[in-house]
Amino acid sequence: MKHWKRILSALLISAFALTLFTGCDKKVKLEDELFNQMADYGETIGLKVEKEKDNSIAETAFHFLSSRCTGKLDKNFFGKTKNWKWTPTENGKEFLALLPDQETSRYRISWTLLPSDPKSQYYKDPQVIAAAVMQDAFIEGTNSYETFNSSLTFEDTIHVSIAQGKIGGYTYCLVIQRRSSVN
Repeated sequence: MKHWKRILSALLISAFALTLFTGCDKKVKLEDELFNQMADYGETIGLKVEKEKDNSIAETAFHFLSSRCTGKLDKNFFGKTKNWKWTPTENGKEFLALLPDQETSRYRISWTLLPSDPKSQYYKDPQVIAAAVMQDAFIEGTNSYETFNSSLTFEDTIHVSIAQGKIGGYTYCLVIQRRSSVN
């Protein structure tokens, strides 16, 4: 009997591990696909694209935004809109303070609204999601905010940080691109 319990225990542990790895697979595929598309696009415009060492910049920014936004993200990122819970002294300054070397780097913060149903056709192919995020992050920049000092010259490498989750009850992919100053 003890032998069967050990076998059953090993099978359950294997099943849990397989479930865990399968559940994480979608996010990894999306981030990898998105990074590959960004690297390909960057190459066409003469820029090198690298992943940040970790996604801490995007994850910290995502947490900050999700704690202060009560609706959809809009183009008026730091304006006084009904969706934002800014304190009178904040007005976006605390958000910009989250960005390392903000005064000497060029940042582009982009967000893409994703369908809330993970079983939708949209999620079956990571290329589709990555293409939509690319449209907002690089190509059109419709859902993005940039901050930089135009008198500086920036390196040819874009460092990318990505986070996903809910902001104001909506599912988003947040992409933060950073280029450091060469001055």
